[in-house]
Amino acid sequence: MASPNPIDQRHATTTAADNPSQKPAPSLDGSGVTAPPAKSLPEPTHDNTYYAREDLEAQQSMASWTKIMGLAAVLGIILSVVGVWLIWQTFAETRRAANASQNALISFREAERGQIVVNLKTGEKSTTSNLIHFSPVLKNIGRSPVKVLRVRSQSLTEPRLPEKFSGGNFSEFYLDAGSIHTVRINGYDNTKRYPYIGGYVVYRCRFGLEHRTYYCFEITTNSHLNTENYNTHWARPAQYERDWPQDT
Repeated sequence: MASPNPIDQRHATTTAADNPSQKPAPSLDGSGVTAPPAKSLPEPTHDNTYYAREDLEAQQSMASWTKIMGLAAVLGIILSVVGVWLIWQTFAETRRAANASQNALISFREAERGQIVVNLKTGEKSTTSNLIHFSPVLKNIGRSPVKVLRVRSQSLTEPRLPEKFSGGNFSEFYLDAGSIHTVRINGYDNTKRYPYIGGYVVYRCRFGLEHRTYYCFEITTNSHLNTENYNTHWARPAQYERDWPQDT
């Protein structure tokens, strides 16, 4: 067996003494087997300029994505506004269509419904008292029949609508289109103090709606007495005051 070289032994002893980190690590389990020496981390191969450039590129990428997200948000807001406007336009068109249909229905009803007008020409003096009876003539000038519900009347000192009516006819009857009907109302005995007679007619058309026709007539004495018909007074339409309601 060859003996070890004295030079190699001295080199190994010197190396171990100069570099203590190269000494074999003691065994952890007591078996006498030493662990291999720990490997040191490699030195970084990039300088600070490389990391600064990488950080700048990352910031630029984040800025680009931020711009894209901002543009997407603005676009979403614009689309939302356009959507709300379209919905509003849809509702507006629907409302206009509904109003047009309602107006067409109202026009149709006005054209097709019955309409009452009132005429009063003379007053007839009673043969047994001083009362003068008036008989307004109702005519349906509309295009469909109506049902007359009541006729109210009142003697007046001036052509103004009274707070309440004391007289009238409350019997209901139907009146066809183009037909007439004479209504007997209460008699009056003082046409000088009450030279006007006014009232209204309430009737229902074929569409189930109630309407009113107002009337007011001025009473004058008939100087040419018609003894056969006892027409002692004339009646003519009076000019309504401002507060007199319009027909409905």
